[in-house]
Amino acid sequence: TVVAHSQGGAITAAALRVMAGDPQYNLAGLRVMTLGSASFDFPLSDAHGNSITYEHRIHTNDIVPRVFGLGILNET
Repeated sequence: TVVAHSQGGAITAAALRVMAGDPQYNLAGLRVMTLGSASFDFPLSDAHGNSITYEHRIHTNDIVPRVFGLGILNET
């Protein structure tokens, strides 16, 4: 399990995008938890088609994920 907070979410997302596109990495079983992440783009699977499991936690008053990240999930 990878846990990433704020800017760490953006760094983790960037690293996962690189790893997910490279067949030398097998991300089967990877779980990622983000807390107020500053990224909105996370790969759903690796080059082998293995799914990556995510759990995103966002506080409604946290400006970082609202501006740079996923926003408030299910917000209309």
